[in-house]
This record gives sequence, structure tokens and C-alpha cells, in this order.
Amino acid sequence: MPVESHINSLKIRHQELDHQLEEMKVASSVDQTELRNLKQKKLAIKDKIEHLQSQKLN
Repeated sequence: MPVESHINSLKIRHQELDHQLEEMKVASSVDQTELRNLKQKKLAIKDKIEHLQSQKLN
């Protein structure tokens, strides 16, 4: 998979997680463990995107 295509798919997944987190914040009962896991996944994807973009520039 070309790097740009991989970055784009990661960005889409990042947006999906963001949407899930927003839905959870609105929900009356929130599983804190699931919320934390989603935040960690979102952060890991963001870090991976930044890493791939920095490699692409070098």
C-alpha cells in the first residue's frame, strides 16, 4: 500500500474514532474503560500519521 494511501486510511479511521468518542460523550452512561481505549487508539493513529508524514518528507 503506498504511503499516501495508508495515511488517508489512517485519517479516516481517526475521524471514525473521533465520531465514536463524541457519541459516547453525549450518552447518559459511559464505559470509562472503553472511552479510555478509544482515546488511546485515536492517539496512536495520530502518532502513526505524523510519523509516516515525516518519513515521506525525508
